[in-house]
Amino acid sequence: MPETILDQYLNNLKFIVLTDRETGLATAIYFDYTLPNMHCEIYGQAVSEYSAKGLRIGMSGGGRITKIGNYIVLHSRSGQYGRYEDVDALRLAPLHPMLCDRGFVFLSQSGEDNALVVVREYEAKM
Repeated sequence: MPETILDQYLNNLKFIVLTDRETGLATAIYFDYTLPNMHCEIYGQAVSEYSAKGLRIGMSGGGRITKIGNYIVLHSRSGQYGRYEDVDALRLAPLHPMLCDRGFVFLSQSGEDNALVVVREYEAKM
């Protein structure tokens, strides 16, 4: 996928963290710029997709994903489903097909609405 598409669409795009219904463990970050930008509709699409594969999923929260330069920032929270866990987001985001093997720096701060604040805090620590 061309970087220009990521630059265009990864700007406060909503995502959810999927879990294995049986174990409760977080298994994937789910988003796509072609999906509706509502956490409940994203989850509905994920349920349909995973059910077709015979898999039962749950969700452990949601947020927003923003690309700023070489940073992929996971931030904010879902008003309906609540916060995701930063540790899960940081483990799973680099595995997403749109993001893997591209040399991005992944940052996450669940609950912070401003992605630029997350980047500035990270850079201040370097």
